[in-house]
Amino acid sequence: MSINFFKKYSLVFFLLFLVIILIVIKIFSSNNSKTESVVTPTITPIATATPIMPVFDQAYIDDQNKMEEETVELKKKYPLAEKLPYVQEDFKINSYSSAMTLLVKIKDESVKGVTETKINEWLRENGFETGSHQIEWRVVENF
Repeated sequence: MSINFFKKYSLVFFLLFLVIILIVIKIFSSNNSKTESVVTPTITPIATATPIMPVFDQAYIDDQNKMEEETVELKKKYPLAEKLPYVQEDFKINSYSSAMTLLVKIKDESVKGVTETKINEWLRENGFETGSHQIEWRVVENF
């Protein structure tokens, strides 16, 4: 080979030489480091939420007590409200018309006697005496 060839590609030869040296250094440095590095975790404190006990003022407590008293009063006046609506083939009871007075909707007057018997039976099933509730009758065309 001629000297011109070496001069022409001198930069390529230099870079090739440099790559070979780096590869040799890498091989020898990886063989010499047989000890493993141990990573120790860093513990950092974190803020934790502490439960906050609600603080109720007297007005709030009074409101709660009043609501409880009103609920008890409503359950005394309308004890079967939670069991409504009560629907049968020839009548339905959707609500109270007033305290202790059930609003019974019927198809026509002819079923009133049978319906009253069924209502009294339903009252007994729910722990009430036959005469404990008044019955307000309403004939409804679109039953």
